[in-house]
Amino acid sequence: MLPPPSAPTSAYDLQFRVVTYNCLSAQGVEQVESLDWQFWRAGVSIAALQETRAFPGRRTATQHFHVLSSEDTEGQLGCQVWLTKDRLDCSDSQTGTSGRFWESASFAVLYSQPRFLLVTVRCGRLKLAVLSAHALTGKARRPEIDAWWMELQGVLRRIPPGHVPLLCIDANAHFAWDSAPPAPTMAQNHNASCMARLLATQQLTATANCLPCGNKVITWRGPQGAEHCLDFIACPTHLAAGMQLQGTLPGFTGKSDRDHEPVLAQIRWKVPGAPLPKACRFDTKQMLTDAGKAKIRAIFASTPRVDWTVDVDSHLHAINTHLTTELSQAFPLQCTAPRSYVLQQHSWQLIQDRRDLQRDLHRCKLAQNRTLLRQVWNALRGHSTSAEDFRLGLQTEALYAKQLRDLRTRVQDSKRKDLAAAAQAAISTARLRGPEALHRHFRYILRSGRRFREPAIQPAILQPDGKFAADSHLVLGQHFATAERATLSQAERIFTTPADLPQQPLQAQTSLSVAALARGFGGLATGKATGPTGLPMELYKADPIGAASVHQPLVMKAQIGGCVPALWRGGHNIAIPKPHKPIQTADAWRAILLCESSLKGVSRAIRGPLLECLEKVRTTAQGGSRPGSPLQIPMAYAQGHLRALRRDGATGALLFVDGKSAFYSTLRQGLFGREGCLSTDYLDTLANALFDSPQERLHFITQAVGPGILAATDVPEPVRRLVTATLRDTWYSVGTSDKHFFETRTGTSPGSPNADIQFQLVFAQVIHKMEALLAEMGAAAQATCHHSQGRNLADIPAPSWMDDLAIPLRAGDAPLLMDMVTKILQELWRSMKEIGLDINFSQGKTELLPVICGAGSRDARKQLLCERGAQHVVPLSHNSSVTLHITSQYVHLGTLLDSSRMITGISVQGLTDDEICQVLGIANPQEARMADLVRHYGWVIAAPDTKLRALWLADTEWFAEVDAAIAQVACSCNVPQAAARKQLEDQPSLASTWARRYTRHCVKARESRAPQRRQQLWALQCLREAGFLLCVRKPTALLIQDVTCEVCGESFATAAACAAHRRKRHGIHAPSSQAAFGTACQVCGTEFWSASRLQDHLKKQASCRNTILAAEIEHDCPPQPKGPHYAWLPATKLVGPLPWWASLRPPAEPVTTAATAPPWHRALRQLTRPGNTLSVLLPAVRSALVHGNLQGATCEDLPVAASCLPVLHKNSSAVSPDVCKIDTVNKIELDLPPPPLEYLDMVLIHFPPCPGMDGKQKSPPEVPCYKDKSGCTHPQACDFVRAQWSVLTDYYNKKKIRAIGVSNYCSACFECLSGSTVMPMVNQVQLHVGMGADPQGFRSFAEKHQIVLQAWSPLGSGGHGSTEILSGNLTTSIGKKYGKSPVQVALKWIASHNVSIATKSSNKEHLKANTEIFDFKLSDEDLASLDAADFAKEDTPSFLCSDPAPSEEAEILRVVV
Repeated sequence: MLPPPSAPTSAYDLQFRVVTYNCLSAQGVEQVESLDWQFWRAGVSIAALQETRAFPGRRTATQHFHVLSSEDTEGQLGCQVWLTKDRLDCSDSQTGTSGRFWESASFAVLYSQPRFLLVTVRCGRLKLAVLSAHALTGKARRPEIDAWWMELQGVLRRIPPGHVPLLCIDANAHFAWDSAPPAPTMAQNHNASCMARLLATQQLTATANCLPCGNKVITWRGPQGAEHCLDFIACPTHLAAGMQLQGTLPGFTGKSDRDHEPVLAQIRWKVPGAPLPKACRFDTKQMLTDAGKAKIRAIFASTPRVDWTVDVDSHLHAINTHLTTELSQAFPLQCTAPRSYVLQQHSWQLIQDRRDLQRDLHRCKLAQNRTLLRQVWNALRGHSTSAEDFRLGLQTEALYAKQLRDLRTRVQDSKRKDLAAAAQAAISTARLRGPEALHRHFRYILRSGRRFREPAIQPAILQPDGKFAADSHLVLGQHFATAERATLSQAERIFTTPADLPQQPLQAQTSLSVAALARGFGGLATGKATGPTGLPMELYKADPIGAASVHQPLVMKAQIGGCVPALWRGGHNIAIPKPHKPIQTADAWRAILLCESSLKGVSRAIRGPLLECLEKVRTTAQGGSRPGSPLQIPMAYAQGHLRALRRDGATGALLFVDGKSAFYSTLRQGLFGREGCLSTDYLDTLANALFDSPQERLHFITQAVGPGILAATDVPEPVRRLVTATLRDTWYSVGTSDKHFFETRTGTSPGSPNADIQFQLVFAQVIHKMEALLAEMGAAAQATCHHSQGRNLADIPAPSWMDDLAIPLRAGDAPLLMDMVTKILQELWRSMKEIGLDINFSQGKTELLPVICGAGSRDARKQLLCERGAQHVVPLSHNSSVTLHITSQYVHLGTLLDSSRMITGISVQGLTDDEICQVLGIANPQEARMADLVRHYGWVIAAPDTKLRALWLADTEWFAEVDAAIAQVACSCNVPQAAARKQLEDQPSLASTWARRYTRHCVKARESRAPQRRQQLWALQCLREAGFLLCVRKPTALLIQDVTCEVCGESFATAAACAAHRRKRHGIHAPSSQAAFGTACQVCGTEFWSASRLQDHLKKQASCRNTILAAEIEHDCPPQPKGPHYAWLPATKLVGPLPWWASLRPPAEPVTTAATAPPWHRALRQLTRPGNTLSVLLPAVRSALVHGNLQGATCEDLPVAASCLPVLHKNSSAVSPDVCKIDTVNKIELDLPPPPLEYLDMVLIHFPPCPGMDGKQKSPPEVPCYKDKSGCTHPQACDFVRAQWSVLTDYYNKKKIRAIGVSNYCSACFECLSGSTVMPMVNQVQLHVGMGADPQGFRSFAEKHQIVLQAWSPLGSGGHGSTEILSGNLTTSIGKKYGKSPVQVALKWIASHNVSIATKSSNKEHLKANTEIFDFKLSDEDLASLDAADFAKEDTPSFLCSDPAPSEEAEILRVVV
């Protein structure tokens, strides 16, 4: 049996201090931390605050206090109750002094309003109801004051029985000064009279307004010097002797503008019964570390042996006692670590440093206030004062503030880094575990969001008489007992009853072996709530083999004896509030059963055989519980059925059925049958409680005494005996300190890992019956359906999921559909009743989602939805019926199902009427109005009754609208406006024709844009469904042009910024600053009282400014401070004569405007920023050109020496000369820069074209003429060369290109250009050391014809660098002479022959080295040695020229110089 709760012992004394305080504001971290520090330092246990003006949350916490809050009203009012986290003074007359805490799990908010906060709290046997109240001021009207005090009496009546009321109130009551408690005869205002009556009625005694010694307790000082005690603490009269007033809180510092003082009282009460022991808590994070696992292995290894004859309860108790004792020593809970697992030690240290710095800053402010006060008193006494200490204090405070600000920034940055690292680690771990784990991880993120979980508030159940229940947990326990058919019991009465011994020896099962148990313990989740003993799952997960070895003998005892320990048959129920329901009712709470961690490990071990059993009895669509069976499968059944109904245009529905407390109400007796060894009296009692008819009782008893489902599906007997033992004599407990126990008779062990499987084994019977009924009804409906309709009404999916059933239906018409719904609900209600379940017919639970189509569907929908009010009455029995709600939308397994007909599937959210009409292809409201006016005018004209015509035509406003409509409609119908009215009067029937034409014309005008707009809206709809937030960006005004400093050229966004730069950087002051001295303008004779106001005047008044500047006066007066000392005085006229120079009128200064930078100036400065590398420069130039950021700049403005932009690879230019010419034009046009650039510096033809190509070649080596290097000797080669060159010449003459040239051209190619007016200016060929000084005569040919020769691949090997050049003996030895690298020697050799060099590198150091070749000169001997080198004599300057022949294509390479 369960161990009985400890009996109360002798009474003990409990001491604590209470404060009530009107704080004026509890906003801001600094104010909250200040209150927290001062209350904690004064030893306050309960602090009631009024007028907090903040609502941080229903329950929050500070460093030393738990905080419960009520709502504020637009930043006003609000109450809070602070409960200390420290121990209370608790002295036992027998055991001596000990400590006790406020039980945070017992906090409950009973009443919350801006002026009231009633909470209950518990400390051991003491149940306390703390009420923080704030009365109306004495200036309020008497009826309002009376109403407030009546409400306070109602709040006090809500206090549950057994709770001691403690009233902390800002009463705004004036009593005569006396050391006696307030009485009616002492009242001096209406609030005081009301308070005295309340205290007498509620039998409360409040603190006095004077101490026993006669000193006044002044809690409020008015602006006129009035002093009163407005704040009181009251407790029951019979406990008033234990409450002692101690006055206001000594040394308290609040807000600077406070007018209240906190009242302090000391309470010493004698509480019956010793304080309850505090539950053990362990450091579970340390258990999963390597060191923690080693400790746990030692703990399991040291578990004492338990004799075989010991019963299962004592056996488990011995194991748990050993584990609890060892864990409390090995893993005590440490409070020095952060609560969030994300934070690393570095961030945690920063947070602690921030807290210390906040305390230091607070102490510094207090010391500064004391220093200031000391200086003031010294000044009043006439003593000398020094400002040095005060100034030093201000500097210290500023230093603390700056350090705190910097530290907060570091904390935020460190937190972000820790969060990012934790998120990356979590995603990486999930990715390693597979796609399913990654999917679950992302679903967890999307569902849960932040990890913050609001602290729990204990339930407070309001009874029908208007009072709160004395024990809300007991009320909830009785509420939960309804579903499980439970009865209130006691812990010592919950026995473990052994079953009959097995008839044959039990065979060992692998599912109950040590290995299987180890897998079960190893698969336990971490971070979950623990069971009654408090042993965490991390303990068993850290050493699953040790846990399995320790519990294996106990499991064997359970198999043989057919009984398990009581701790494995129940658990503790935790009340969880349901969303969107009033928490003061029992229906707003649901129960979560916390089972023992060891039970969960054993249950996971036997899950395999139960899953095999489920596979034998489950239906097709019955989902859940099985591995690899996600929610998407039953969701697909429901969604697919709706899609099929819409696709076929058929009538059908989805009937959603929800069971009430399914896991708790299921009759489990059918699972084990006769193996449960239940007595006949027990079964009779249960049958009478569940069923009304004898037939139903007989059916239940027959199942309970027959073979169970487990035995019928061949579940091994040892597993059956273990499962049966966990389902017999079950129980649950509720409550915190005083627990209440209930013995249950139904349910499938909710809270255990196998509860879902056990429920589905029983519920499968219901789904089988539904499938048979649906098949029968589908066949009957198909027989009545005409074959021409082509519909198979019997072919529908099966009902899906578990207790949340989705039953698909299909019928011939709406009446047949509703008949099917009635029959199915009746049969389903009877079938579910047989297993102990009931249907939840409330709205949003059990509902019908119909799809009605076909002939007569409109009338059917009208009758069903309008006339019946979207409800369908279903008779369940001869004396009961229920109402089924009909809906168009239903959330099934987290997915919204919608049966309404969608036209486009696009949401109209954020769309205008015109956009909706455009997408739908209909006229907009204005167009429809125009057409209706014309049509209506035609009807009026055609009416034979002249009175009707006169009635409408006399309305001038309507007639004006008709005129405008006729003009607009006639225009679209090509009818002259002047003759339109005459035609309508002669032929009124034209009105309808014109209206149709006008509507068709308007729709057709937008028809071409509709598909594109529909695609755009559909894309936005997909983004919205994916979670994107869409917003409309308003058009922004034109940006202000940058203002440039004429001295240095720096650009600024505003003229003011430019002026500040000129003053600070160049010492150039603005004219108004130069002219301003003193505080008065001597020109217009006006005193402005401050220099800043004078400067504003001179900025606006140019005549005054010019006169002062022209006078060239030297400022002999000291500069005036710009502070607001006299800024509040109005400007006044000076008295006396003005200086002589004030009458001068110099010529007006020339109007000068600040140099305004062109729009491209800022982009250009970004490009030329020092330190920009080539890898940064090239993309920046390309982006600036493409996006037009350099609009207005010229090529001379761009300081770009060389930039090679992308090359196009098209191979169609060699098909024919004409095609070659056209393609060259296209390429140049494509490469021409956008504005602001006007031309290209140089364009080269990459290599000669190769006639006869088919356009499929991608590079020169693939060209047929490349292999034999035949150059331009092809008969058609010259035609292609001339065609391509003529294009470049044309662009050169148009000044679109500054220089044109070729690449890889040999002498034969140049012969083709002999008649050209412009010859190539550059020829780019391969040239490097090892090829000779003049390979194939290319260099001499270029010098002869004045062509610049440019070397590509200057280092050999086709641009990759030759080994002989990079590290050969020749270049290396020469380089050593000059202190240069071999690369620099090779480049210098090329430059020495007056050949241009084209280099390329992504290495910044290499680029720099390439330019450092002009500070030395090669000797003649070294030049001769390099000229004679022939290690690369096989390389040719052109890859096409050993003999002129055709080439591949005319590819254009653009180079900007």
